[in-house]
Amino acid sequence: MAARLTGFVQRSTDFVKKYATIAWRDHINKVAVCQANGQSMSRMQMLALYFKTELAPPNPIEAKESIAKFLDLPFKMSGQKIANMNVKEALCKSLLVADVAVFFVVGEVIGRRCWGGYKIPGAYGDTEMFTEEDIKKMDAERAKAN
Repeated sequence: MAARLTGFVQRSTDFVKKYATIAWRDHINKVAVCQANGQSMSRMQMLALYFKTELAPPNPIEAKESIAKFLDLPFKMSGQKIANMNVKEALCKSLLVADVAVFFVVGEVIGRRCWGGYKIPGAYGDTEMFTEEDIKKMDAERAKAN
């Protein structure tokens, strides 16, 4: 078990190193282009550049591609493909689903601002919602309606 865990940690660090290196090279290339043009780029300018390129809405071609992929998704998840999945793929996909579920719950708790359910005024014996005068008015309106 320890050997498997060590292997997993090693593969994870290799993965992170690989993509961090790619991101760093991309950053260096952009800085080199600016320096070649006789410009110097501050961190805020670099941040603005990344915001414009990475956080921009998709163009029409990218939108069409993503819609086509989304509509093709039910056909890709057929029972045959799930049955032919190896254990590693199944574990990775189930961890992904669990990750999404956990962060959904965390978001709900943050949105509610409490661990329990939503606070409903008037529930759980909460009498602060209506005063005695309000209750008398409602009783009179009900009696008038009947």
